[in-house]
Amino acid sequence: MRSHGQDKLIFDIMSIIINWDKSSIEKFINDDNFETLYKFIESEISEINIEKIISSISLDKKLIVEIIISLCKYYVQNVGRSNIIINKTKELSEKAANEGFDWQNSIDSLDKVQEELLELKKEVLLDNTKNINEELGDLIFSILNFTRLSKISFIDSLNLANIKFQYRYEELKKILLKKGLKIKDLNDEQKLKYWEKAKKLSSKKFN
Repeated sequence: MRSHGQDKLIFDIMSIIINWDKSSIEKFINDDNFETLYKFIESEISEINIEKIISSISLDKKLIVEIIISLCKYYVQNVGRSNIIINKTKELSEKAANEGFDWQNSIDSLDKVQEELLELKKEVLLDNTKNINEELGDLIFSILNFTRLSKISFIDSLNLANIKFQYRYEELKKILLKKGLKIKDLNDEQKLKYWEKAKKLSSKKFN
């Protein structure tokens, strides 16, 4: 079982890896020379203090590198495909926009998001798996169009949401630990109550 420190390490590194060029990563993970790998890590992951991580969670340099290599391989095999699909969406919508087929502004595109959300909800209520898959795709496509028109990065926004959720969830567990409670023992009303407390405690960090 991984420690909290290792989980945080993995999350922090993955947050940076998703912004790397995929071809650079493929070259990086094929290099078996430890010193080369470590120098690459030191130069590319400036946001993470490797020496501090090593001392705080008792991991040696080699294990740090192994963790990063594993995450890079995961990214190339899985997350990289997601980025390709997102880039394809951007390419299609930008091409259409350049040819004059686009929303007037981000507010108009947000109306489309709301429309697609209602259509998805309708199919969910009908329990139609095929149509749910289709409508969910339409909803995500419209959200990506909204981010394009708003000049906001979809990946950065999603990454921020991940960071906020992780931080708030940790705060939630701290609150429950002090009260001798476990999440699985709470009803929905109690979960919402303590979640709101966790959000309030973490609000200063994200404002």
